[in-house]
Amino acid sequence: MNILFLLLAIALFIALVLKNVPTVIAAILSSIFLLLTRRMGLYEGITAPYMTGFGNYVRDFFLLFMLGALFGKLVEISGAANSISTFIFRAFGDRFAIVGLIIMGIILTLDGVNLFVDMFTMHPLAMFRKADIPRKFFPAASFAGCVGVTMTAPFTPSIQNATPTVYLGTTVAAATVPGMISTVLKLTLCTAYVMWVVKRAKNRGEHFEELEGENAAAEVTREAAGPSVLASVLPMLVILVVLNVVKQPIVTSLLAGVVAAFIFYFRHMPHSLKEISAEVQDSVFAGLKTISITAAAAGYGAVVAATPAFQEITDFVLNLVGTFC
Repeated sequence: MNILFLLLAIALFIALVLKNVPTVIAAILSSIFLLLTRRMGLYEGITAPYMTGFGNYVRDFFLLFMLGALFGKLVEISGAANSISTFIFRAFGDRFAIVGLIIMGIILTLDGVNLFVDMFTMHPLAMFRKADIPRKFFPAASFAGCVGVTMTAPFTPSIQNATPTVYLGTTVAAATVPGMISTVLKLTLCTAYVMWVVKRAKNRGEHFEELEGENAAAEVTREAAGPSVLASVLPMLVILVVLNVVKQPIVTSLLAGVVAAFIFYFRHMPHSLKEISAEVQDSVFAGLKTISITAAAAGYGAVVAATPAFQEITDFVLNLVGTFC
């Protein structure tokens, strides 16, 4: 019965999120449901395990989220993202536009560029119109690189790779061999699949769909007056070198990347100090919003971990190792 209520609480959380209930509200409601069904103190449960889990997550990852958001904002406002995008699409052309889109997503998100910034930067440059690729395949191609590779590959400063370093005491290079094997497999299989479904759709006569009231000129690949491709990627390389070669913490590596971005992108940023300050402030607020949403889920996870059912499941899973070994 303990496990049943735990599974129901998890299902409730998933259902609320899928119904577009804000994650913070969904986490609190699901925590309340779990606390009530387990006859645990409601006030104590929210103020102790929930807020402890929430606060610990913010303490451990606030700087990572903020610096990642700031770095992504600098890449965006300087035009560096557009410079990289234009170069990639020119290199791959219309025939391999899908491959170019996937690789561009990997490059832009490899060092902390926000996924949403990446998608909105790529979409006007995706050349889906020119290559006559149905626009419905854009999310699949984008996520194949941004999510399927960058979020889980070793050596990257992504939050998914950073979280285990705090809780398990590992490094971003942990499990390098299996991590790289899985990354290459995901990249190869996802790319092949997306190219296959696009080809199949074209064979069925599907084309790029025009939307009512859409300005066709806005979808054509744009040239950006940003830094050169080399100058655009140098701050990204700084992050990876400081993180993996100099062996500095992720926060230090991101800070080095931010400093490098200011140096290499400065000529292409807004000339007004007030504008730059406003953009920086926006990036900080974006980081705060993102970490608040994630921390809310972490707080719910702390409530789940405080239930007897969670310990039962943990013991069962750990005993499986001895059973099969």
